[in-house]
Amino acid sequence: MTDLEVIEKAVAETVNIAAVAERCLSEETIARIAIDIYKATLAEKSVKDTGES
Repeated sequence: MTDLEVIEKAVAETVNIAAVAERCLSEETIARIAIDIYKATLAEKSVKDTGES
């Protein structure tokens, strides 16, 4: 997984969550969720790149 793929995946997941959450969560909370998703996606990339499970 390339760095660009990590960003694209994180953005896509964030957009899906934000579309549902925008009615009840603050922008700050959505931003925190986006950062958490990015970190999780980056960790997933790291695991795939190293071949660990």
